[in-house]
Amino acid sequence: MPIPLPYWLLYTPGNMVRAGVVVAALMLALYTYLGVSLVLSKMHRGFIPITMVIAFVIGFALLLARLAIPALVILVIAYVMLIGTYAVLISVATTRASKALWGVATIILTLIPPILIGGGLAVMNYIKYMALIEQATAIIASAIETWKLGVGQ
Repeated sequence: MPIPLPYWLLYTPGNMVRAGVVVAALMLALYTYLGVSLVLSKMHRGFIPITMVIAFVIGFALLLARLAIPALVILVIAYVMLIGTYAVLISVATTRASKALWGVATIILTLIPPILIGGGLAVMNYIKYMALIEQATAIIASAIETWKLGVGQ
């Protein structure tokens, strides 16, 4: 039997910035939960998602304080830690399909910066499509894991 969504998940703000902040907050909360769960299970890999969340929050705070260069440095560190977080997700995935999807998402995340640096604005649409594919593979991998843990046992 499917679990019904809480009503607060159906909230869609009219402002796109607010929607982005809501999505970022949910993402950070889920990665924090992942990290804390792994650390409590005596898996030190959990410190990678926790470090990514801390770096992202610090980088965002620096952006709000109008300190662009330090924020850029911290957000690059957060991006590298996001790639590490995907590697952690590969290591704890329970099915081969989700491991493969997390692997594809990790490869795409790794390829985006060099392509963007090498191509500049000419490859911006290509980068957007790569990011969409990366997000889709991450969502499908999460759905497979959720199904496996909920129904497939």
